[in-house]
Order: sequence, then structure tokens, then C-alpha cells
Amino acid sequence: MDHDCGENFDCRIFHSSLYYEEAFDWSLESLQINPDSARGYKSRGQAHALLGHWAEAAKDLHIASKLDYDEEIASILKKVRTHFKCLNFDYCLIHNV
Repeated sequence: MDHDCGENFDCRIFHSSLYYEEAFDWSLESLQINPDSARGYKSRGQAHALLGHWAEAAKDLHIASKLDYDEEIASILKKVRTHFKCLNFDYCLIHNV
């Protein structure tokens, strides 16, 4: 998948959403084979984010970050946490999100 999204999380999510089912299936298989796979948790966290499952996405991305920290996981986790907090409408109003 080659798109000019750069660091634009929303753009990457849009283009990745075309393949979220495959990504989710792959992550489940990966975690069955190796339950300590940061890549598996990262992939499953991203798939959860694509589906709008913010709590599950935050949990998986946090685990991935603990297993093998990288800047991309941290960046995605920051966006997911913002979406998750925005389930509380008052938070978004106060923080102008």
C-alpha cells in the first residue's frame, strides 16, 4: 500500500481501513503464535482503531509499546487516547479537540 500520507494519521487510517480485516486476522494469528509479539499487538491495536474501538486500541498499543517501544506506536497511541478521551464530550470541549 503506497500512499503519500507521511505522518498524517487520519490519511493512513483511511487508506489502511481498506485492509483492516486482513490486518486484524493477521494480528490474531501472530499473537497465537507469539503472545509476546509487539508487532502483533501494534497491528491489532491499529485494527481496533480503524473500527473505532478506542479502549481496545489503547490497551493493545500500550502493550506493544511496553514490549518494544517505537515512535510510531507512541504517535498512534497518542491519537487513540485523544479519541478515547473524546468519548467524554466535556473533555473535548474543554481541551478544544
